[in-house]
Amino acid sequence: MLHRHADHAPAPTALQQRIEHVCAIDQCISSALASLRAYETRLLVGTQLSENGSASTKPSSMSPGKGNAPGLECGRAPLREPLDGKTLLDVKQEADEHLWDCTSALTQATAVLEEDTIRRAQELVDALLDARETLEAQEASGEASSEAVRACVSALHEARAQFLRTARTRLGLDALSEETDDRIAALTQQASSPSSLPRPYVAAGVRLPEERR
Repeated sequence: MLHRHADHAPAPTALQQRIEHVCAIDQCISSALASLRAYETRLLVGTQLSENGSASTKPSSMSPGKGNAPGLECGRAPLREPLDGKTLLDVKQEADEHLWDCTSALTQATAVLEEDTIRRAQELVDALLDARETLEAQEASGEASSEAVRACVSALHEARAQFLRTARTRLGLDALSEETDDRIAALTQQASSPSSLPRPYVAAGVRLPEERR
């Protein structure tokens, strides 16, 4: 009885291509999100400690000394770039490379994915670019946190969920239950609001505000 729908169903090879392109786009999106998060975290570290100084684009040639730099009362040397082996410029360039990968994957996918799936992916890439622009504005203003950044984070997660929902529909998969959707959204929110920073910031004694950055 299944042969009745054979003319309308994609061939296995075509279906596999669609799956691979959806996975490729989402993997690029995931990497871009991580790089933007690293950019955001770096900005926050730089603004929370006065001894960090400005976020330069080159490693500092200054050696820690007994100068009058603020924040040295506890005997800890000032943090200078590069932090974790990267300058701020390195972090920004990495984010740009991941954003380029997203647009490249999206362009390649236009050959096999349906228009509504492509449109959702475009909206997602637009949200990533908005986040990048907002972080640059935050860097220029020197703010420690921004409502605009939080709004971008929410928009990104919603755009990604919409993209994956559309992709599931086009791939012939059943929609996820509301309970599963809610649980995934909750996990995403938790992952987006960590209570501590990874090394080397924790090792250096850096502590950020508990609220979502």
